[in-house]
Amino acid sequence: MNIEIKGNPAFAYAVIDLEPNEYLVTESGAMATMSSAIDLVAKLNGGFIKGLTRKFFGGESLFINHFINKTSNQQRMTLTQPTPGSLVCYELNGETINLQPTAL
Repeated sequence: MNIEIKGNPAFAYAVIDLEPNEYLVTESGAMATMSSAIDLVAKLNGGFIKGLTRKFFGGESLFINHFINKTSNQQRMTLTQPTPGSLVCYELNGETINLQPTAL
């Protein structure tokens, strides 16, 4: 998977190249463009009751999207965010990250 972030700092978006048999999980509404060869499966976020609880009490999406490249070629998609701002990509390999708020 190759991820390139463009448009920082105000109107950031991520251009993602999915290799064959790779998949990506996002919140609903994050996808701006995608190749027609990518399969999209929308699922409830944690099941029906947990999903409703997250939706009403946490403001999270009721659904999450699974994008899957089932072809033998690389496929491209673009993800955006609902509000203007920067994007940062962290690759986690069994680690956790501790994000400290920055002073204004």
